[in-house]
Amino acid sequence: AHLQIPAFVEGRAFDVLASNPMAVALSPRLRPGQNRLRSLLLDPEEQAFHQDWTKATADFVAALRTTIGDDTDNPRFVELVGELALSSQRFRTLWARHDVRALDGGTTTVHHPVVGELHLHRDK
Repeated sequence: AHLQIPAFVEGRAFDVLASNPMAVALSPRLRPGQNRLRSLLLDPEEQAFHQDWTKATADFVAALRTTIGDDTDNPRFVELVGELALSSQRFRTLWARHDVRALDGGTTTVHHPVVGELHLHRDK
C-alpha cells in the first residue's frame, strides 16, 4: 500500500534520509540528501515556503540544540553548526540565544508555489 500523504524520514541533524513522492511534490527540499535546517536558513525558496519563517527558524534551531544534547563532539553536528554559523546571520543570532525545545507535532502553514496556501499537520 502506498501512503497517500507526504512523508519523510530525517536523521538527528535534519538530514532527509528518505521521502515519498508526495513529500517531494510538496517541497523539492524533502529529497534524500537535503538538510532541512540548511534549506530553511539558506534557500530563498524554502524561506518563502514558510508563512512564518521567523518562527520556523527559531523552532528548528532550538530543536537542533535539543537533539545535540551532550553529543557536542558528533562530527555531523560540528559540521552543520560550523557551516550555518559561517553562512547565516539568522542562525548565529538564534544559536546565541541557547533556546532548547523539541520539534514535535503541530500545525504549520506553507505557501506552495503551485497550489497556494496549505495548512499542514505534522507528526513526529
